[in-house]
Amino acid sequence: VFTDYDALTTWLNQQTPSYASPLVDHPIDFPVGGGNNSTGGNPLSDIGVNVGNDLFVAWWTGKINAPTDGTYTFYTASDDGSVLYIDGQLVVNNNYWQGVTERSGTIDLSAGLHDIDIAWYEGWGSAGITASWAPPGGSKQLIPPEVFSATLTDVGANNVGDPVLEGTVDTAYADGLRVQQAFPGYGLSNVDQSVEFFAHSTIYNGDATKFNTGVVENRTLLDMVDPQSGGGGNWGYNNPFPINTPADDNNFATRINGLIYIPQPGTYAFTVGTDDAFQLRIGDKVLGRYAGNRGISSGTANYLYGYFPKAGLYPFEFYSYEGGGGSAIEIAYGGSTNLLLSTRNPASNGFTPDWGGRAFSVEPVAEMHLNYATLKVAAKSFGNVPALGVAVPPERWHLLEITQKGSGPKQAGLKAEYYDFSSSYAWDDAHKVGEQTVLTSGRFNFGNNYAYGPWGNLEDNFGVRFTGYLFAPLTGTYRFHMQSDDRSWIFLDVDGDGVLEAAPGNDSGHVWWDVDLAQGLHAIELRSREFGGSEWTRLSWLLPGAESVSGWQDIPAEYFSQNLYDGTFTALILASGTGQLGDLISFSDIDYPFDFGSTHRLMLVTEIAGLMALAEAQITFVPEPTTSLLLGAGLLALLRRRRRK
Repeated sequence: VFTDYDALTTWLNQQTPSYASPLVDHPIDFPVGGGNNSTGGNPLSDIGVNVGNDLFVAWWTGKINAPTDGTYTFYTASDDGSVLYIDGQLVVNNNYWQGVTERSGTIDLSAGLHDIDIAWYEGWGSAGITASWAPPGGSKQLIPPEVFSATLTDVGANNVGDPVLEGTVDTAYADGLRVQQAFPGYGLSNVDQSVEFFAHSTIYNGDATKFNTGVVENRTLLDMVDPQSGGGGNWGYNNPFPINTPADDNNFATRINGLIYIPQPGTYAFTVGTDDAFQLRIGDKVLGRYAGNRGISSGTANYLYGYFPKAGLYPFEFYSYEGGGGSAIEIAYGGSTNLLLSTRNPASNGFTPDWGGRAFSVEPVAEMHLNYATLKVAAKSFGNVPALGVAVPPERWHLLEITQKGSGPKQAGLKAEYYDFSSSYAWDDAHKVGEQTVLTSGRFNFGNNYAYGPWGNLEDNFGVRFTGYLFAPLTGTYRFHMQSDDRSWIFLDVDGDGVLEAAPGNDSGHVWWDVDLAQGLHAIELRSREFGGSEWTRLSWLLPGAESVSGWQDIPAEYFSQNLYDGTFTALILASGTGQLGDLISFSDIDYPFDFGSTHRLMLVTEIAGLMALAEAQITFVPEPTTSLLLGAGLLALLRRRRRK
């Protein structure tokens, strides 16, 4: 259980909630096995939890109205752990992990509204929590819902983090978002395949050929249809897709990237209407995602919310795929930030798909060479905003050393190989039915039908092997936990010798304790086997420094990578950062020590708004002859001056 408010809110804001209730219109009173002031409780389904669910966190946050000045006593009865904060102060720390227990705490409050946060952690077995209080002069009772209030502005829902450029910008120069569309050449079945396809579209040593795969246009009006098979939409602009042909266009992928301008801090709402599926990230939060097939008809949309702590430019990254049938994409902003609306039609709620004055294109820049004077890598890593003529910090940059390279760059993610075990069981090519790239977004959690692909839908008696690299962000001791229905295995190169070591307890889903890893990339192999019934796989880790089970996290996708090249390679991340390196005209040194006379094949990676630029070179760390002469002359002059003294 978190006993530090900042740690709690930071961790929770980093998660992607699976369920969000707009209002709590009843007490926080869920089954806890009776007693502890419970009146029978509310069904767990009210907070999106099904009976039998384990390993989840529920978080209530908002305002509580204290009716009078005085000393208040708060209580939580929970299984397994819970904390209650008022105005950021820990009042109740109920870290009892087995069975149901009640803990209490007191706090002096003035009459009026105060921030309240209640977090409940459920491990295994029975599940439940109640929250009670005793106001000054009153008796203990469940906290009545009428003293709670919550608006998105109060809560700061889905905090998207800081902008890449803070402050006011001249909106008159807004040039729109970069819309990129292409036919990948195979039947698309989920949004991850669209992400996978465009992961190859990089700027490589200044060459934008692959970066501009397909048809690319800048657009400020994000209301697009295929005229041969489109619908009326919510606004009726119905501009043709950039990729539009005279035929009914199917099986194409869409990527929309750039920076959006937020004029002042606060909560903003966005809507997406698309066929067939989509994923939208703004800042550092995926605000909305739907992986599979389904259409959104006119008069409806997906509503997404983000809290923006500062004015400025924020990264925008959108993907969708079109399978077949009607084709349309509408992305809008503005309108009401209310969660309870009388209609799902965004046009009726004040939203607009016209991003004029709000949307800017951005280009990732990665350049490097040897600074002969310092014998360090001189680099540029930033996002160029052509409309404003400014450079902005990238979301991430990495300096990699490549010790073995193949024929060309590949993508982030893991490779998934699928095996048919209906007749026998062996992880070999005789049983392999196909492969694809996964984990280019989201987390390593899969539910039913995750073995679906071009080869069909493997429902029972199959296995999946995931291979690639895991990036350890810190040097220290890690713990891993992989669960599957029905079997799972973890193999990891722990000490960097290229040998994959097997986790103790493989095939049983046990935790792999106390794994010492150095910061950087480690080869990894994960296996999951399904016999029958439902299928799912889940992988979590406990990062160095996490002191309790509350620190378990699902591993984000950005920590996985495939081979960066076709063929085998070994890569080591030498340096990483989020700050800007250099600007539009100058370079900055990367402060990493290289041995004099050594030769290294290096790659600089710049990422912003889902766009990537790569700069690669083989560099020998010795001064060039002219520099050596100048250095020698300077040293000789210095010696002469010393002799004169």
